[in-house]
Amino acid sequence: MIRPNVSLFGRFLLIIVIILGVISVGIVDGNTQSDVSVTAPESVIQDDTFEFTVETNGSAGTIVEVDSVGRDITVSTDEEDAVKVSDNRIEFIDPTLTDSQYTITVDHSGGTFENPIEVSSWINAAKQSEADDSVTESINVQKKISIIDPVLEPDNISSAPEHTLSFDLEAVSADNNPDEISIAFPSDVEVGSNPEVSIDGVSLEQDEVEQRGNRLLFSVDPSSDSPTEEVRIEINVELYSTSQ
Repeated sequence: MIRPNVSLFGRFLLIIVIILGVISVGIVDGNTQSDVSVTAPESVIQDDTFEFTVETNGSAGTIVEVDSVGRDITVSTDEEDAVKVSDNRIEFIDPTLTDSQYTITVDHSGGTFENPIEVSSWINAAKQSEADDSVTESINVQKKISIIDPVLEPDNISSAPEHTLSFDLEAVSADNNPDEISIAFPSDVEVGSNPEVSIDGVSLEQDEVEQRGNRLLFSVDPSSDSPTEEVRIEINVELYSTSQ
């Protein structure tokens, strides 16, 4: 899920978008079931970093690989049990045959958002096809949200109490999962109560907009046959300058 952060600085509008070899294999007790699982995000932002975790049971050695067509993948970890790290692959020696958990960081760039990232892990073998257990998860890659033509009218906070903030969000995910929007006003601006927010001309209910001091929070969830959509945001709000 992408989380844009919209900020107002001073008297003008600035919007910022913040949008997871060979390995030694020991002898596993026949009474211990060997298995591996991966917990990874469903989607990540294009050309960004993310983390995922691998959990094993009854494993003497664990291998993790991350791949994507046309994309540069670099994996890293702070785990002490990592014995070999190379570009998209990490090999672990599990210290016990009970439970192990590893956190892996992935830095990816290039490719297109149509090409998913494949995260694979397997145990007790150098090759996935020979492993006691293996798992592969597919992670969708989303384009970074772009903010187009932001306008605050009037742009002088002291000129009038009522203001309209409007902008377009490009490449909002249409994956049936709401994308959270956060609007942050500067500390020397007081935000009036009950701001009105509309998305593509449809007004949100009052309980769908949360106000936390100088911050407004709401979600955007476009419906489309395409992976992403462009949406128009308009906010009517009272703003007061608190600076002397």
